Amino acid sequence: MNTNRPHITLWYRVLKDMQGGKWLSSLGSTEGVLKPYHKELNPSNPPWSQGMQSYGLRPQPFTENTLRCLPCPLWCLSFLIAHVWGLHNGNVPLLSMPMKITEDSCFYPDSIIYFDPVHIGLQREDIWVEERLHCWFIQPRKETFKSVTIINLHGNAENMTSHIMGALFFLEMGHRLVTFDYSGYGQSKGRPTLNGIQDDARAVFRFVFDLPVRFGETIFGFGQSMGGFTLARILPDFPELTGAILDSALYSFYDLFREAYPFAECNVPQVSALDTLPLSTVPKLFIHGTADEVVPYTHSLKMFASAHEPKDILIIEGVGHISALTSPFADQYVARVKTFLADLS
Repeated sequence: MNTNRPHITLWYRVLKDMQGGKWLSSLGSTEGVLKPYHKELNPSNPPWSQGMQSYGLRPQPFTENTLRCLPCPLWCLSFLIAHVWGLHNGNVPLLSMPMKITEDSCFYPDSIIYFDPVHIGLQREDIWVEERLHCWFIQPRKETFKSVTIINLHGNAENMTSHIMGALFFLEMGHRLVTFDYSGYGQSKGRPTLNGIQDDARAVFRFVFDLPVRFGETIFGFGQSMGGFTLARILPDFPELTGAILDSALYSFYDLFREAYPFAECNVPQVSALDTLPLSTVPKLFIHGTADEVVPYTHSLKMFASAHEPKDILIIEGVGHISALTSPFADQYVARVKTFLADLS
């Protein structure tokens, strides 16, 4: 049974305990419920691999104990098997144990420092926005007359120090990079919420736009996964943004959870990027792989369909979640992003 599938479900743990003659008694508690959007990053195939290798580094797999899952078609089967097994052994029926998905299930922050660009000779500056949000401003080794500033919005797991490696290729192009941690991630204060991460992003974008001498006047947003969702939500607030790149983005956590766990009680607020994308005329580039088992690529198709012009989309066959840089299509991915930046700047 392959547990390295990034599409998380609950019942692999049930089946494993069944094999060991044990019953997972914690299923009915909050602690016994897995977070279905747990890890976006495949530990055996990190999305920043190519960018690291270009700097003479070797990507290292995650060492923490990450729970992986069965693919969704087997979810119902394992659920029913576990339920019948529980009845046969006189245990509380699994169907009577509610699985509740809450807003906290959207976030998996930590404060581990995974990577520091200083260690490969890049210059970075620590910035605090509103005295609560920790940011890095990273300079390329060499700027060009077409250098722009990219604001990177990372995904739901770890913090900016892991996700920044998936954006190193912007520095190789000669562009400046601003990345930040949402509330509760890394060193940033507070705790994350769906509305809160949008406010965090708005604060960072306002900070950058208010200092054109420091950051330049050509600003792009680059959001991956949850970062793409967040970027899509705030686009109407920043019509001056030059362009937005949304990689492996989801349009709604509520809908994503409902797709993965149709029988679970979902108390996640319905906050959808499909409501904001039609309101923004900022040029948008959507990118998604058809083999994404964390966020189905249909999310990007729906976002593209609802988005206001100008817009473009790149669907990459066989590529997983934010994994284009480690795929055979890495050159195509980088070239499309580079063209998007050049055409607009």
